[in-house]
Amino acid sequence: MITKLITTAILMSLPVAHAADMDICSIVGNPAKYDHQTVALQGTATALKETPSQRGNDYTTFNLQDPSGCGAVKVFAWGHAAMSNGDHVRVDGVFETVHRQGRYTFYNEVEATKVISMPH
Repeated sequence: MITKLITTAILMSLPVAHAADMDICSIVGNPAKYDHQTVALQGTATALKETPSQRGNDYTTFNLQDPSGCGAVKVFAWGHAAMSNGDHVRVDGVFETVHRQGRYTFYNEVEATKVISMPH
């Protein structure tokens, strides 16, 4: 019982890994360095498309533009996020240089686990 309590106390004191805010320019400049990495990005949503898949599952794609204008990364998110083109958003997810989904291949894209509209 005491061993279990000590183990629980140690586990609870360990830091929880969170994605640190990253710079879109860094990913655009060296995508291979960030392949399969958890990322947290902020930027402006452009080219927003909300679509149902062939199986009827809603998804959203958009470009996340860096505020400095150095470039953008593509974002894929399941569902329809409450946002519009031009909104400032935060995206948490996993960046992949190559992602295969069935017969489709996507390059340099973040599969978002969370998309949040941010105040300007």
